[in-house]
Amino acid sequence: MQPVLQMRPLSRAPHFGDHMTTFRPHFARARRAVALLALAALSACHRSRTTSEIDPDAADEASTIEFRNESLAQADVFISAASVGARRIGTVFAGRTETLTIPRELATRGSINIVARLLARTRTPATGTIAIGPGTHLSVRLPLDEKALYVLPAN
Repeated sequence: MQPVLQMRPLSRAPHFGDHMTTFRPHFARARRAVALLALAALSACHRSRTTSEIDPDAADEASTIEFRNESLAQADVFISAASVGARRIGTVFAGRTETLTIPRELATRGSINIVARLLARTRTPATGTIAIGPGTHLSVRLPLDEKALYVLPAN
C-alpha cells in the first residue's frame, strides 16, 4: 500500500477568486516598502548638532578628568586618541584624587582611551574607548586591585 501524498498550495494567500483577497498581500508589502523609504528619507535629512551648537559655552570650557587613585602605587595617567598616540597628562599619587585637564586637540577627536602606568608594576589598566567632546567632565577610579579603570560622568 502506497502512502497518499497531500499537495499544499505554494502561497499562503487564499484562492477564492475574489480580487480583494489575492491583492491584499501585495498591498501590505507595498505599504511596508513605502514606510521604509519614508523612514530612510527622514533619517537622511537629519543633521547632528555639535556640542558648540547645543551649548555655545561648552566649546570654551576645558575637558577634565577627576582621577581617584585608590591603589597603593603611583599612577602616571596617559590619554591616547586615534592616530595621535599616547600623551601623559599627569601623575596621581597613591590614595590621592587629582583633577587633570585633557588637551583641547584630544578632546575634539571624539573618542579617547585613558591608560594608567603604575610605578614598579607591569600592569597597565585602561578604560577602553570613551566618547568625549569639549567641556566633558569625567570621573575615573583606579581601585585597590589595579585591574581596570572605571569611568563615570563627573558631578
